[in-house]
Amino acid sequence: MNFKINKILLLGFLLISSILIKAQEPDKIIKVISSGYGMTQQKAGQLALHSAIFKILSIYYSLNEDSLNNQLLIDLTTSITNDNIESYELLNETQMPDSNWVLLLKVNFSINKLKIFLQEKGIKTDLKVSEFALNIKQQMLNEQGEINALFEMVGLFHELMQNAFDYTIKSNEPKSKDNDNKNWELSLEVNAIANKNMDFCANYCISILSAICLSKDEVENYKSLNKTIYPVNINYKSETKIFYLRTQMSIYALNTLTMEWEFFTSLFEIQPEFDKIGDKCTGTFFDFSDGCSYRSDNKTINFLTAGKQAATFIIKDEKTLQQIEQINGYHVKPRGIVSIYKNGGIVVNQKDGHGLVVSIADLGKIKLQDIETFAKNLVLNGYNDWRIPTNDELNTIHKNLFENGIGGFAGFKYYGSYGGFGNIFRFQNCDDNTKYNQFVRVVRDF
Repeated sequence: MNFKINKILLLGFLLISSILIKAQEPDKIIKVISSGYGMTQQKAGQLALHSAIFKILSIYYSLNEDSLNNQLLIDLTTSITNDNIESYELLNETQMPDSNWVLLLKVNFSINKLKIFLQEKGIKTDLKVSEFALNIKQQMLNEQGEINALFEMVGLFHELMQNAFDYTIKSNEPKSKDNDNKNWELSLEVNAIANKNMDFCANYCISILSAICLSKDEVENYKSLNKTIYPVNINYKSETKIFYLRTQMSIYALNTLTMEWEFFTSLFEIQPEFDKIGDKCTGTFFDFSDGCSYRSDNKTINFLTAGKQAATFIIKDEKTLQQIEQINGYHVKPRGIVSIYKNGGIVVNQKDGHGLVVSIADLGKIKLQDIETFAKNLVLNGYNDWRIPTNDELNTIHKNLFENGIGGFAGFKYYGSYGGFGNIFRFQNCDDNTKYNQFVRVVRDF
Protein backbone atom coordinates (compact mmCIF):
# COMPACT_ATOMS: atom_id res chain seq x y z
CA MET A 1 0.00 0.00 0.00
CA ASN A 2 1.45 3.35 -0.99
CA PHE A 3 1.48 6.23 1.42
CA LYS A 4 -0.19 9.35 -0.01
CA ILE A 5 -0.65 12.54 1.91
CA ASN A 6 -4.08 13.51 0.60
CA LYS A 7 -6.70 15.89 1.90
CA ILE A 8 -8.13 13.31 4.31
CA LEU A 9 -4.71 12.62 5.86
CA LEU A 10 -3.78 16.29 5.95
CA LEU A 11 -6.91 17.05 7.94
CA GLY A 12 -5.63 14.57 10.53
CA PHE A 13 -2.62 16.71 11.43
CA LEU A 14 -2.76 19.96 9.43
CA LEU A 15 -5.35 22.68 10.06
CA ILE A 16 -6.18 24.35 6.77
CA SER A 17 -5.68 28.10 7.01
CA SER A 18 -5.08 30.91 4.59
CA ILE A 19 -1.82 32.87 4.48
CA LEU A 20 -1.36 35.60 1.90
CA ILE A 21 2.08 36.44 0.51
CA LYS A 22 2.98 39.93 -0.56
CA ALA A 23 3.26 40.00 -4.32
CA GLN A 24 6.45 41.98 -4.26
CA GLU A 25 8.24 39.45 -2.05
CA PRO A 26 9.61 36.65 -4.22
CA ASP A 27 8.99 33.21 -2.85
CA LYS A 28 11.76 30.73 -2.14
CA ILE A 29 11.18 27.01 -2.13
CA ILE A 30 13.33 24.72 -0.03
CA LYS A 31 13.42 20.94 -0.11
CA VAL A 32 13.72 18.71 2.93
CA ILE A 33 14.35 14.98 3.12
CA SER A 34 12.86 13.57 6.29
CA SER A 35 11.96 10.17 7.70
CA GLY A 36 9.40 8.93 10.19
CA TYR A 37 8.87 5.64 12.01
CA GLY A 38 5.51 4.60 13.38
CA MET A 39 2.93 1.88 13.87
CA THR A 40 0.98 3.06 10.81
CA GLN A 41 1.85 4.76 7.54
CA GLN A 42 -0.11 7.83 8.65
CA LYS A 43 1.79 8.09 11.93
CA ALA A 44 5.13 7.66 10.19
CA GLY A 45 4.18 10.34 7.65
CA GLN A 46 3.14 12.75 10.39
CA LEU A 47 6.44 12.27 12.22
CA ALA A 48 8.36 12.77 8.97
CA LEU A 49 6.62 16.10 8.41
CA HIS A 50 7.22 17.14 12.01
CA SER A 51 10.92 16.39 11.59
CA ALA A 52 11.05 18.33 8.30
CA ILE A 53 9.58 21.42 9.94
CA PHE A 54 12.07 21.15 12.80
CA LYS A 55 14.99 21.07 10.37
CA ILE A 56 13.79 24.12 8.45
CA LEU A 57 13.25 26.24 11.54
CA SER A 58 16.64 25.35 13.01
CA ILE A 59 18.63 25.96 9.81
CA TYR A 60 16.81 28.86 8.14
CA TYR A 61 15.72 30.75 11.22
CA SER A 62 18.46 29.66 13.63
CA LEU A 63 15.95 29.19 16.42
CA ASN A 64 17.59 27.87 19.57
CA GLU A 65 16.22 25.28 21.95
CA ASP A 66 14.42 27.91 24.03
CA SER A 67 12.33 29.26 21.16
CA LEU A 68 12.18 26.09 19.07
CA ASN A 69 10.00 24.15 21.49
CA ASN A 70 7.55 21.36 20.94
CA GLN A 71 4.53 23.62 21.24
CA LEU A 72 5.76 25.81 18.40
CA LEU A 73 6.24 22.73 16.24
CA ILE A 74 2.76 21.49 17.11
CA ASP A 75 1.23 24.87 16.30
CA LEU A 76 3.05 25.02 13.00
CA THR A 77 2.09 21.47 12.08
CA THR A 78 -1.57 22.22 12.78
CA SER A 79 -1.61 25.67 11.15
CA ILE A 80 0.36 25.26 7.95
CA THR A 81 -1.62 25.23 4.68
CA ASN A 82 -1.55 23.05 1.63
CA ASP A 83 0.13 25.94 -0.16
CA ASN A 84 2.94 26.08 2.37
CA ILE A 85 3.84 22.53 1.56
CA GLU A 86 4.23 22.76 -2.18
CA SER A 87 4.54 19.06 -2.81
CA TYR A 88 5.36 15.70 -1.32
CA GLU A 89 7.46 12.99 -2.84
CA LEU A 90 7.54 9.55 -1.28
CA LEU A 91 11.15 8.38 -1.56
CA ASN A 92 10.78 5.14 0.36
CA GLU A 93 8.05 3.25 2.17
CA THR A 94 8.89 0.05 4.01
CA GLN A 95 7.06 -2.12 6.50
CA MET A 96 9.59 -3.52 8.94
CA PRO A 97 9.56 -7.12 10.20
CA ASP A 98 8.04 -5.81 13.47
CA SER A 99 5.07 -4.49 11.40
CA ASN A 100 5.97 -0.82 11.99
CA TRP A 101 6.38 1.50 9.01
CA VAL A 102 9.29 3.70 7.92
CA LEU A 103 8.63 6.50 5.45
CA LEU A 104 11.18 8.72 3.75
CA LEU A 105 9.72 11.90 2.27
CA LYS A 106 10.99 14.83 0.25
CA VAL A 107 8.95 17.89 1.21
CA ASN A 108 9.00 21.29 -0.52
CA PHE A 109 8.33 24.35 1.65
CA SER A 110 7.72 28.05 1.06
CA ILE A 111 10.02 29.83 3.47
CA ASN A 112 8.21 33.14 2.97
CA LYS A 113 4.98 31.68 4.31
CA LEU A 114 6.85 30.14 7.20
CA LYS A 115 8.30 33.56 7.93
CA ILE A 116 4.81 35.07 8.12
CA PHE A 117 3.66 32.29 10.42
CA LEU A 118 6.56 32.89 12.80
CA GLN A 119 5.89 36.63 12.81
CA GLU A 120 2.27 35.94 13.75
CA LYS A 121 3.63 33.90 16.67
CA GLY A 122 5.66 36.89 17.82
CA ILE A 123 9.00 35.45 16.68
CA LYS A 124 11.18 38.02 14.95
CA THR A 125 12.74 36.89 11.70
CA ASP A 126 15.17 38.92 9.65
CA LEU A 127 15.53 36.38 6.91
CA LYS A 128 17.20 37.78 3.83
CA VAL A 129 18.56 34.88 1.89
CA SER A 130 20.63 35.48 -1.21
CA GLU A 131 20.70 32.86 -3.92
CA PHE A 132 24.21 31.85 -2.80
CA ALA A 133 23.12 31.46 0.82
CA LEU A 134 19.95 29.67 -0.27
CA ASN A 135 22.00 27.07 -2.10
CA ILE A 136 24.32 26.60 0.87
CA LYS A 137 21.42 26.18 3.29
CA GLN A 138 19.75 23.76 0.91
CA GLN A 139 22.95 21.72 0.97
CA MET A 140 22.89 21.83 4.78
CA LEU A 141 19.35 20.51 4.79
CA ASN A 142 20.29 17.73 2.38
CA GLU A 143 23.26 16.79 4.54
CA GLN A 144 21.19 16.76 7.72
CA GLY A 145 18.49 14.68 6.02
CA GLU A 146 21.10 12.19 4.84
CA ILE A 147 22.63 11.86 8.31
CA ASN A 148 19.30 11.32 10.02
CA ALA A 149 18.12 8.78 7.44
CA LEU A 150 21.29 6.70 7.84
CA PHE A 151 21.41 6.98 11.63
CA GLU A 152 17.81 5.80 11.76
CA MET A 153 18.53 2.98 9.29
CA VAL A 154 21.53 1.70 11.25
CA GLY A 155 19.52 2.00 14.46
CA LEU A 156 16.71 -0.11 13.01
CA PHE A 157 19.29 -2.64 11.79
CA HIS A 158 20.71 -2.90 15.32
CA GLU A 159 17.94 -5.27 16.36
CA LEU A 160 17.25 -6.84 12.95
CA MET A 161 20.84 -7.99 12.59
CA GLN A 162 20.72 -9.66 16.00
CA ASN A 163 18.11 -11.98 14.51
CA ALA A 164 19.73 -12.32 11.08
CA PHE A 165 21.48 -15.65 11.65
CA ASP A 166 20.62 -19.26 12.22
CA TYR A 167 23.15 -21.67 13.70
CA THR A 168 24.32 -25.23 13.15
CA ILE A 169 26.60 -27.23 15.41
CA LYS A 170 28.71 -30.32 15.12
CA SER A 171 31.03 -31.95 17.63
CA ASN A 172 34.24 -33.86 17.12
CA GLU A 173 35.44 -36.87 19.05
CA PRO A 174 36.98 -35.94 22.44
CA LYS A 175 40.77 -35.93 22.53
CA SER A 176 42.73 -37.14 25.51
CA LYS A 177 44.62 -34.57 27.53
CA ASP A 178 46.63 -37.15 29.51
CA ASN A 179 47.50 -40.82 29.41
CA ASP A 180 45.12 -42.10 32.06
CA ASN A 181 41.79 -41.14 30.39
CA LYS A 182 40.82 -38.69 33.13
CA ASN A 183 40.86 -35.38 31.22
CA TRP A 184 39.55 -34.79 27.72
CA GLU A 185 39.19 -31.90 25.31
CA LEU A 186 35.89 -31.40 23.50
CA SER A 187 35.84 -29.47 20.23
CA LEU A 188 32.65 -27.99 18.79
CA GLU A 189 32.09 -26.15 15.51
CA VAL A 190 29.27 -23.61 15.29
CA ASN A 191 28.36 -22.02 11.96
CA ALA A 192 26.35 -18.79 11.64
CA ILE A 193 24.15 -18.86 8.54
CA ALA A 194 22.45 -15.71 7.22
CA ASN A 195 18.65 -15.81 7.10
CA LYS A 196 15.93 -13.69 5.44
CA ASN A 197 16.54 -10.74 7.79
CA MET A 198 19.91 -10.27 6.11
CA ASP A 199 18.21 -9.97 2.71
CA PHE A 200 15.76 -7.47 4.19
CA CYS A 201 18.61 -5.31 5.52
CA ALA A 202 20.46 -5.45 2.20
CA ASN A 203 17.43 -4.39 0.15
CA TYR A 204 16.43 -1.70 2.63
CA CYS A 205 19.97 -0.28 2.71
CA ILE A 206 20.10 -0.11 -1.08
CA SER A 207 16.69 1.57 -1.28
CA ILE A 208 17.59 4.20 1.33
CA LEU A 209 20.96 4.98 -0.25
CA SER A 210 19.30 5.23 -3.66
CA ALA A 211 16.82 7.76 -2.27
CA ILE A 212 19.24 10.04 -0.41
CA CYS A 213 22.51 9.86 -2.37
CA LEU A 214 23.93 12.65 -4.51
CA SER A 215 22.73 12.74 -8.10
CA LYS A 216 25.27 12.99 -10.92
CA ASP A 217 24.68 16.74 -11.16
CA GLU A 218 25.07 17.13 -7.39
CA VAL A 219 28.33 15.19 -7.46
CA GLU A 220 29.73 17.59 -10.06
CA ASN A 221 28.43 20.56 -8.08
CA TYR A 222 30.11 19.32 -4.87
CA LYS A 223 33.36 18.87 -6.75
CA SER A 224 33.14 22.40 -8.19
CA LEU A 225 32.57 23.75 -4.66
CA ASN A 226 35.62 21.85 -3.38
CA LYS A 227 33.42 19.78 -1.07
CA THR A 228 34.31 16.18 -0.28
CA ILE A 229 32.08 13.37 -1.49
CA TYR A 230 32.01 9.96 0.16
CA PRO A 231 31.59 6.85 -2.03
CA VAL A 232 29.79 3.81 -0.66
CA ASN A 233 29.97 0.45 -2.44
CA ILE A 234 27.25 -2.09 -1.72
CA ASN A 235 27.90 -5.64 -2.91
CA TYR A 236 24.83 -7.85 -2.94
CA LYS A 237 23.81 -10.81 -5.10
CA SER A 238 26.97 -10.54 -7.23
CA GLU A 239 26.19 -6.92 -8.10
CA THR A 240 27.97 -3.74 -6.98
CA LYS A 241 26.14 -0.46 -6.57
CA ILE A 242 28.02 2.79 -5.90
CA PHE A 243 26.42 5.68 -4.01
CA TYR A 244 27.93 9.08 -3.25
CA LEU A 245 27.17 10.63 0.13
CA ARG A 246 27.60 14.16 1.47
CA THR A 247 29.05 13.78 4.95
CA GLN A 248 31.63 11.75 6.82
CA MET A 249 29.12 11.40 9.64
CA SER A 250 27.12 9.21 7.25
CA ILE A 251 30.19 7.01 6.86
CA TYR A 252 30.49 6.85 10.66
CA ALA A 253 26.92 5.55 10.84
CA LEU A 254 27.74 2.79 8.36
CA ASN A 255 30.92 2.07 10.34
CA THR A 256 28.79 1.20 13.36
CA LEU A 257 26.90 -1.35 11.30
CA THR A 258 29.99 -3.10 9.96
CA MET A 259 32.00 -2.92 13.20
CA GLU A 260 29.24 -4.80 15.05
CA TRP A 261 29.48 -7.75 12.64
CA GLU A 262 31.24 -10.03 15.14
CA PHE A 263 28.70 -9.10 17.81
CA PHE A 264 25.78 -9.85 15.47
CA THR A 265 27.11 -13.18 14.26
CA SER A 266 28.12 -14.54 17.69
CA LEU A 267 24.71 -14.29 19.39
CA PHE A 268 24.22 -17.98 20.06
CA GLU A 269 24.08 -20.22 23.09
CA ILE A 270 24.92 -23.89 23.47
CA GLN A 271 23.15 -26.49 25.54
CA PRO A 272 24.40 -27.93 27.80
CA GLU A 273 26.02 -24.64 28.76
CA PHE A 274 29.72 -23.96 28.69
CA ASP A 275 31.31 -21.96 31.46
CA LYS A 276 32.84 -18.77 30.06
CA ILE A 277 32.30 -19.74 26.46
CA GLY A 278 33.89 -16.52 25.26
CA ASP A 279 37.26 -17.50 26.70
CA LYS A 280 37.21 -20.81 24.82
CA CYS A 281 35.82 -19.65 21.48
CA THR A 282 37.67 -18.51 18.36
CA GLY A 283 35.92 -17.31 15.24
CA THR A 284 36.55 -16.67 11.57
CA PHE A 285 34.25 -14.15 9.90
CA PHE A 286 32.98 -13.27 6.45
CA ASP A 287 34.45 -9.91 5.42
CA PHE A 288 31.38 -7.73 5.79
CA SER A 289 33.21 -4.43 5.23
CA ASP A 290 36.02 -5.37 2.83
CA GLY A 291 38.70 -4.22 5.23
CA CYS A 292 37.87 -0.50 5.09
CA SER A 293 39.48 1.43 7.93
CA TYR A 294 37.37 3.31 10.46
CA ARG A 295 38.62 6.72 9.35
CA SER A 296 38.28 6.07 5.63
CA ASP A 297 36.37 8.52 3.43
CA ASN A 298 34.71 5.62 1.64
CA LYS A 299 32.84 2.50 2.63
CA THR A 300 32.25 -0.97 1.25
CA ILE A 301 29.59 -3.30 2.59
CA ASN A 302 29.27 -6.90 1.43
CA PHE A 303 25.78 -8.21 2.17
CA LEU A 304 25.22 -11.94 2.28
CA THR A 305 22.09 -13.63 0.97
CA ALA A 306 20.01 -16.02 3.05
CA GLY A 307 21.67 -19.40 3.40
CA LYS A 308 25.24 -18.12 3.12
CA GLN A 309 27.79 -18.69 5.88
CA ALA A 310 28.69 -15.62 7.92
CA ALA A 311 31.06 -17.03 10.54
CA THR A 312 32.54 -20.20 11.98
CA PHE A 313 33.27 -20.61 15.68
CA ILE A 314 35.48 -23.28 17.24
CA ILE A 315 34.82 -23.89 20.94
CA LYS A 316 37.15 -26.07 22.96
CA ASP A 317 36.51 -27.18 26.50
CA GLU A 318 38.20 -29.54 28.92
CA LYS A 319 36.07 -32.02 30.81
CA THR A 320 36.59 -35.11 32.89
CA LEU A 321 35.29 -38.50 31.82
CA GLN A 322 32.57 -38.25 34.48
CA GLN A 323 31.39 -34.91 33.03
CA ILE A 324 31.38 -36.27 29.48
CA GLU A 325 29.21 -39.17 30.61
CA GLN A 326 26.48 -36.65 31.54
CA ILE A 327 26.35 -35.15 28.02
CA ASN A 328 23.93 -36.72 25.54
CA GLY A 329 24.59 -34.19 22.79
CA TYR A 330 24.97 -30.48 22.06
CA HIS A 331 22.37 -28.09 20.74
CA VAL A 332 22.76 -24.49 19.56
CA LYS A 333 20.16 -21.76 19.27
CA PRO A 334 20.09 -17.96 18.72
CA ARG A 335 20.16 -15.78 21.82
CA GLY A 336 17.82 -13.28 20.20
CA ILE A 337 17.93 -9.55 20.87
CA VAL A 338 20.30 -8.66 23.70
CA SER A 339 20.88 -4.96 22.88
CA ILE A 340 18.02 -2.58 22.19
CA TYR A 341 17.72 0.48 19.95
CA LYS A 342 15.01 2.94 20.93
CA ASN A 343 14.41 6.60 21.67
CA GLY A 344 17.03 7.60 19.11
CA GLY A 345 19.98 5.54 20.33
CA ILE A 346 21.41 2.32 21.72
CA VAL A 347 20.18 1.60 25.23
CA VAL A 348 22.99 1.83 27.79
CA ASN A 349 20.82 0.97 30.78
CA GLN A 350 17.17 1.14 31.76
CA LYS A 351 14.90 0.52 34.70
CA ASP A 352 11.14 0.93 35.08
CA GLY A 353 10.80 2.41 31.61
CA HIS A 354 13.53 5.04 32.07
CA GLY A 355 17.19 5.02 31.22
CA LEU A 356 19.99 6.27 29.01
CA VAL A 357 20.73 5.88 25.29
CA VAL A 358 23.90 6.75 23.38
CA SER A 359 24.00 7.96 19.77
CA ILE A 360 24.26 5.19 17.20
CA ALA A 361 27.60 6.46 15.79
CA ASP A 362 30.36 9.04 16.07
CA LEU A 363 29.38 12.61 15.33
CA GLY A 364 32.67 13.72 13.78
CA LYS A 365 35.56 15.85 14.93
CA ILE A 366 34.47 18.59 17.28
CA LYS A 367 36.64 21.10 19.10
CA LEU A 368 36.58 20.47 22.80
CA GLN A 369 35.33 23.93 23.67
CA ASP A 370 32.42 23.50 21.23
CA ILE A 371 31.18 20.13 22.44
CA GLU A 372 28.51 21.34 24.86
CA THR A 373 27.07 23.82 22.35
CA PHE A 374 27.16 21.18 19.62
CA ALA A 375 25.23 18.70 21.75
CA LYS A 376 22.67 21.30 22.82
CA ASN A 377 21.90 22.29 19.22
CA LEU A 378 21.93 18.75 17.84
CA VAL A 379 18.79 17.34 16.25
CA LEU A 380 19.24 13.61 15.68
CA ASN A 381 16.72 10.84 15.03
CA GLY A 382 13.88 13.22 15.88
CA TYR A 383 15.26 14.30 19.29
CA ASN A 384 16.81 17.61 20.33
CA ASP A 385 17.69 16.91 23.98
CA TRP A 386 21.10 15.28 23.45
CA ARG A 387 23.91 16.09 25.84
CA ILE A 388 27.46 14.99 26.66
CA PRO A 389 27.77 12.04 29.06
CA THR A 390 29.10 12.30 32.56
CA ASN A 391 32.17 10.36 33.64
CA ASP A 392 30.00 7.78 35.42
CA GLU A 393 27.88 7.37 32.29
CA LEU A 394 31.04 7.03 30.23
CA ASN A 395 32.16 4.15 32.45
CA THR A 396 28.76 2.48 32.10
CA ILE A 397 28.88 2.81 28.30
CA HIS A 398 32.32 1.25 28.32
CA LYS A 399 31.20 -1.66 30.50
CA ASN A 400 27.76 -2.36 29.03
CA LEU A 401 28.47 -1.71 25.35
CA PHE A 402 32.14 -1.45 24.42
CA GLU A 403 33.29 -4.51 26.36
CA ASN A 404 30.56 -6.57 24.68
CA GLY A 405 31.35 -5.37 21.15
CA ILE A 406 28.09 -3.39 20.95
CA GLY A 407 27.73 -0.02 19.28
CA GLY A 408 30.70 0.09 16.92
CA PHE A 409 33.18 1.23 19.57
CA ALA A 410 35.72 -1.44 18.68
CA GLY A 411 38.00 0.94 16.77
CA PHE A 412 38.60 3.12 19.81
CA LYS A 413 42.07 2.92 21.31
CA TYR A 414 41.31 4.65 24.56
CA TYR A 415 38.34 5.97 26.47
CA GLY A 416 38.48 8.81 28.90
CA SER A 417 37.57 12.35 29.77
CA TYR A 418 39.61 15.43 29.05
CA GLY A 419 39.37 18.99 30.23
CA GLY A 420 36.54 18.24 32.63
CA PHE A 421 34.20 16.91 29.96
CA GLY A 422 32.87 13.38 30.31
CA ASN A 423 32.89 12.33 26.67
CA ILE A 424 33.74 9.32 24.61
CA PHE A 425 36.92 10.26 22.80
CA ARG A 426 39.05 8.48 20.29
CA PHE A 427 42.71 9.35 20.72
CA GLN A 428 44.87 8.51 17.73
CA ASN A 429 48.08 9.79 19.28
CA CYS A 430 49.24 12.12 22.01
CA ASP A 431 49.94 15.35 20.15
CA ASP A 432 48.10 18.53 21.04
CA ASN A 433 45.77 18.36 18.04
CA THR A 434 44.00 15.25 19.30
CA LYS A 435 43.20 17.03 22.54
CA TYR A 436 41.01 19.43 20.66
CA ASN A 437 39.53 17.29 17.88
CA GLN A 438 37.80 14.25 19.24
CA PHE A 439 35.35 11.63 18.05
CA VAL A 440 32.35 12.22 20.27
CA ARG A 441 29.08 10.50 21.01
CA VAL A 442 26.20 12.07 22.89
CA VAL A 443 23.53 10.66 25.17
CA ARG A 444 19.96 11.41 26.10
CA ASP A 445 17.68 10.35 28.93
CA PHE A 446 14.33 8.67 28.39
